[in-house]
Amino acid sequence: MKWDKKHYIIVILLLSLSIILCGFKFIFEKKMVGIALINNNISQLKEYKVVADKYVYYLPQNWNVEEEKFPGNVILHHNSFKNDEMDINGYIQIISTKDGRDKLIDNDKNNLKSKDINAYSMKNIKLNGKDAKKISYIEKLQNGKYYTKKVYYVTLEEGIVFKGVFNINSDKYNESLDSVYEMIMESGKYM
Repeated sequence: MKWDKKHYIIVILLLSLSIILCGFKFIFEKKMVGIALINNNISQLKEYKVVADKYVYYLPQNWNVEEEKFPGNVILHHNSFKNDEMDINGYIQIISTKDGRDKLIDNDKNNLKSKDINAYSMKNIKLNGKDAKKISYIEKLQNGKYYTKKVYYVTLEEGIVFKGVFNINSDKYNESLDSVYEMIMESGKYM
């Protein structure tokens, strides 16, 4: 089959349209994160450089953040956060683990056995091109309230896991918060 001018024009048009659609997808995804931030009353982010400035991540500036220290050399960094207006709380950790991310996830899952947990699910996702795990579940607290919990695990480098735990009253949870959580987790970098 011999290609004539029409075939070349069609191929070039199809390639051009594919490139344009990929560009729109990228722009659309960035806009969606911005919209999710605005919808959840987040206007600015604050940078945290931790563990001798080897790691960096960002949290919303209007969240109250408090650093906690732990003995030993497993939890290298821990920042608890909360925002009373959104009824959200949680923490960010940099964890040193010899056993790897999956063993850490198994240990965390075993710790949930004594709690009232529903709708537990684990999903493989990509954050900044890295393989990550996203755990979702709903926990009923002793006061009768239900909290939607999202836990993320990202390996920043060999033996170092960036963990984020986000808890929100289930009455106030909306799916756009997942974009906020994932934006925070994507900000975690080894420098």
